[in-house]
Order: sequence, then structure tokens, then C-alpha cells
Amino acid sequence: MTDSARAIVLGLIADPGLPTELAQRLMRELPSELGCHGEGRWEVRICEEPIALDQQGALPMLAIGRGACQQASTDAVVLITDLPRRAGVVPVVADAGTADRVGLVSIPALGALDQYRRCRDTIVQLVTRHLYPAEDRASVVEQAPVGSAGLAHPDRPRPAHTRARPGVRERRRRARG
Repeated sequence: MTDSARAIVLGLIADPGLPTELAQRLMRELPSELGCHGEGRWEVRICEEPIALDQQGALPMLAIGRGACQQASTDAVVLITDLPRRAGVVPVVADAGTADRVGLVSIPALGALDQYRRCRDTIVQLVTRHLYPAEDRASVVEQAPVGSAGLAHPDRPRPAHTRARPGVRERRRRARG
């Protein structure tokens, strides 16, 4: 990719408070971290916005992410929230709608210690493996308008919704039985 190629834009939508503080720290480090996982130049934009549940008590992750992608002209969006997420009794660290390139990181599921590193690593894995994998980054056309990077293989079906891997604690708990 040449220097004239446009950057891939990642939007971080963060709840006020700790999620916003983490997002502001991440904004400085994420472009280089994401750049280490393949070709491409990354730009990170932050939006502080309360992430609220809908009337049914569900988190409208995809609707919030789609709106943010259109408003801020981003290629992918990650929501950072302090709302706990669970699948039954198991805490969910990250969630993704791959077709919409929208992800979510739940701070409480990261644990109390070293939240910054865990949040950074989770976002890097979420973006590089699920939201914007290498084959999609290769399809970014030089000087394409921001927010219009398409899929490299439009005829290849992609799952509409996937979950990221469980955290270290959950894998240990499952291993113990």
C-alpha cells in the first residue's frame, strides 16, 4: 500500500466515565497496534456518547454502530461500555456484528486489574479478526472516500453476528470442568 492510500477509520464510541478515559488513551496507541497486524494505515476517532438499553432491556449495538458509521464516516465501530454483558451466567467480553462491522467491549467482563491492556488487546483482536480482517483491508482502494471500503469478496457470505473468544478466566473455568 502506498503512502497516498487513505487510512482505514475506526470509530470508538465510549460511555462517559471510565470507557471514555480508556478510549482516549487507546486513540494514541491503537493505530500502531492495528498497523502491526497487516497492511494499512489506521485512524482512530472517538465519540463520547451514553450507550443505553432499549425499551426491551437489550443493548442495540448494531443500530448504534450503524448510525455512528454513517455520521462519522468510519469503516468500523467499536462500542466501549461499562454495561455488563452476559450469555446466561458467563460474562461476555466482546461481541461483534461482522456484516455491519460493529463491535462491543464490555469493561466489567475484563476484570478489575489491567483493564487498559485487556481492552486494547480485545479491540485489536476484535477488529483484525472479525470486523476488518486482512482480506478486507486489502480491498481498500487508494483514495476511496472515507467510510466506503467494501468487502474484498462480496459474494462470500459472512456471518451476521459472531462472538469473540471467551476471556482467559472463562477458558480456565471451562478447562477445570
